Amino acid sequence: MGTFAYRQQAVRQGTVSMLAAVVFLAASGCASVDPNFAPSCLPPPFSLSSSTVQAGEEVTVRASDADCDPRYGAGAQIEVHLINPGHDVVASGIGPMGDAGAFEHVLTVPLDVTPGKYVIAAMPYRLDWCDDTGRNNRVPLEGAALERASCVRPEEPLTVTEAP
Repeated sequence: MGTFAYRQQAVRQGTVSMLAAVVFLAASGCASVDPNFAPSCLPPPFSLSSSTVQAGEEVTVRASDADCDPRYGAGAQIEVHLINPGHDVVASGIGPMGDAGAFEHVLTVPLDVTPGKYVIAAMPYRLDWCDDTGRNNRVPLEGAALERASCVRPEEPLTVTEAP
C-alpha cells in the first residue's frame, strides 16, 4: 500500500472516530436531565370553608402549595365554578394563585339559585394543567419523567340551602 493510500485510510478512520465521538456526546447530552428539574404534577387538593351555605352567602375555596412542583409561574390564576346538578356553571370567579398552586378565593353563591346539591370546581386558569396522554407541553425537557394521572375535574360537594 502506498503512502497516499495509507494516509487516506488514516483520515477516513479519524473522521469516523470523530463522528462517533460527536454522536455519542450529543446523544448523552440529550439524554441527561438536570437533577434540579422536577417533573410536572397536578394541582394541589382544595377545600371549602363550609360544606353548606345559604343562597346569597359566600364560600371560601382554598388550597395549600402542592407537594410537587407544578410550576404555574408568575401571574398564575385559579378559576372557580359553582356547578348545579345539570352540570351548568351558575357562578364563577378567577383569582390569583401561587407558582406552587396555593390560592384562596371567595365565591358568592347567587341569591336566586335553587336549593340543593352543587359542586365547586377549581382548576388553574388558561393552563394546560392536566394531560393524561403522557405528553405535557409545559415540560421543557425531552425525556423528563412524567406520571400519567386522571384528568377528572377536581370538585368538592356544596349544599345550598334557601336564603332566609
